[in-house]
Amino acid sequence: MKKNSSEIIFNNANNSYLWDTRNNKYTDFSMSNGALILGHSNKIQLNSLKKNLKNGLNYSNENYSKYEYSKTLLKYFNDFEEVIFSNSGSEANTRAYRICKSLTGKDQFAMISGSWHGSLDPFMFDLVNNKKISLSLGNDSYKDKVNILPHNNISKSLDILNKNKSKISMIIVECVQASFPSEKNITYLKAIYKFAKKNKIIIVFDEIITGMRVSKFAIHKKYKLKPDMVTLGKCFGGGLPVGITLISKEISKKIKKMKNKIFFGGTFSGNPYVTSVGLDTFKYIQKNKKILKLINDKSLKLQKKINSFAVKNNKEFRLIRFESILRPIFTSNNIFGKNERAKYDKDNKKSSSLRNYLLNKKINLPRNGCIFVSYSHTLKDINKLITAIKLFIINHSDDHKF
Repeated sequence: MKKNSSEIIFNNANNSYLWDTRNNKYTDFSMSNGALILGHSNKIQLNSLKKNLKNGLNYSNENYSKYEYSKTLLKYFNDFEEVIFSNSGSEANTRAYRICKSLTGKDQFAMISGSWHGSLDPFMFDLVNNKKISLSLGNDSYKDKVNILPHNNISKSLDILNKNKSKISMIIVECVQASFPSEKNITYLKAIYKFAKKNKIIIVFDEIITGMRVSKFAIHKKYKLKPDMVTLGKCFGGGLPVGITLISKEISKKIKKMKNKIFFGGTFSGNPYVTSVGLDTFKYIQKNKKILKLINDKSLKLQKKINSFAVKNNKEFRLIRFESILRPIFTSNNIFGKNERAKYDKDNKKSSSLRNYLLNKKINLPRNGCIFVSYSHTLKDINKLITAIKLFIINHSDDHKF
């Protein structure tokens, strides 16, 4: 791959910081797209890696740390009976889809606009101007298999589901979208959940972005919901690539009764290195209950400081937030109505300008514009970001040439 002359290449990381190849230091609010809840090269990760290195990286067989991680997960997520490990959140969602097709004999499914379930062909679709579009070349064969529900439009979403409920194998829902982190998502989530349960449609909660990052480690636990399957990733690998599909008792029983088996294998799936680091991270955060509160307190401070500044200066800028997941929006309007979000998503072209501005201030955000706060972020880091965003708001927020 040829390097772009303007591209920043990072080659070192520790706690909340990144260093590029020119030894410039950046405060990182990407945290590997939200996966590093304890920060880069944190002590739990490094100690776990060192401890397990001598035992070998992979066996492509059952291993003790996978067994221990499965047992720990099922003890905590006690509405589920089976854990299937894979190598990414994308794979975890694909396995959930494979299960649903196998059990129902149907290959259509429903997902929500604005969601991200991974870069595999079935999920690479969205709505633009109420029209289904592909997000990539090469996945045309799935276009007629996906039904896209307009996010936060309960009535229209239920109309689509009612028309297609006899054809679909599953509804997959990103409980809180990274592109739209807000508690206002939960009303919509509960409406879709209620429909699925009433109509006996398999419902899958994609908790890859929210898992371990939200109170009680998951949205379904926090709001006492019982989906048929839950997919996890990111934080559950402790910084290494992982996918986890949790299967309910009812679904597990149906799988076991099938004459032919559903394939879940993979050379690196559930390898001892990943499961050891993931397990140690999970146990550490579970034991130290203050961690999530401290992260959320920092996130709340960031949101309050920025939003009060924008209001005081009459600027069209806000931070929306769900616990430690934040997203800048370039409007003061309520964009959670039936049509407002679709209009906002279409018109918003400023996120990349904010990211580039912050990079010049030696602050890194992910390309999707989100802000992920971690345990490693200090108040100094938070205040640095607050100062930089305030400067952006004053100097750029009214510039419509983005």
